[in-house]
Amino acid sequence: SLPTKLPNDDLALLPEISEQSLLYDLEMRYRQGQIYTYIGDILIALNPFDHLPIYGRQISELYKNTESIVSLPSHIYGCAERLYRNMLREKTSQCVVISGLSGSGKTESCKYIVQHILSRSLSVETLLNMKINQVEKFLD
Repeated sequence: SLPTKLPNDDLALLPEISEQSLLYDLEMRYRQGQIYTYIGDILIALNPFDHLPIYGRQISELYKNTESIVSLPSHIYGCAERLYRNMLREKTSQCVVISGLSGSGKTESCKYIVQHILSRSLSVETLLNMKINQVEKFLD
């Protein structure tokens, strides 16, 4: 299930932006199970090193079907949906940069983005799984 959207969902909107305030808000959000946080167009993902029930078709559908992505909590699916919508609106290629230390969850984040975008353009689940498996070969 999706966590409740918190008031400080986009740290770029904080009244004071400093290293201390950003770290404090990220820690508070993490303690409340909010591993994703926006800072403007940037999505910060903190690896929980645990399986959280915030992924899957139903959650992905929430982000696909909303008119306003910012009305939902920060999430990797929100990032992917924003990417997809920008691609359609601008009719140009889009790029995502995923960075972090080894074991920080970069590959998993990439899988969720690819899965969400492919599900937007494909209706046959078998074809979707085949495409994801092909992409995963390049990620490892």
